Amino acid sequence: MIYDIKVSHDYGIVYDTDPYVLSIMTKGYSYDFSNKVIANISKIVKKHHKGKVKYVKATSDVVFYQQLNKKMKMGKLQKNEVYKVMAEKNGWVSIKVGNVKRYITPNSVKYYTKSPVNEPHSQSTLNKK
Repeated sequence: MIYDIKVSHDYGIVYDTDPYVLSIMTKGYSYDFSNKVIANISKIVKKHHKGKVKYVKATSDVVFYQQLNKKMKMGKLQKNEVYKVMAEKNGWVSIKVGNVKRYITPNSVKYYTKSPVNEPHSQSTLNKK
């Protein structure tokens, strides 16, 4: 007797700055439908994980801008400076510099869900290291 069990599983380790393991198991669905479900769940988890990003650390000197364009340079983040992320939009990251929102491109920063600075948070302590 041949049974059509319809079982499909997938798992993976995501090596991010804040790594995680994701394992998804399905039973009773076609292979194609299971793959779509697994892909959709994976996208949801990735989006949620990315949404937890709270800090960026400059991996090299990074220019920051006043607006979402490269017309008005306002200064530079020095390598290893840490800033709090306010939002991400259209390939830009908005950060808090003093009491003002500034914009950087994400190509020279590393993302963190927790601050890489082991001190109480204030603007001055975030930028010490």
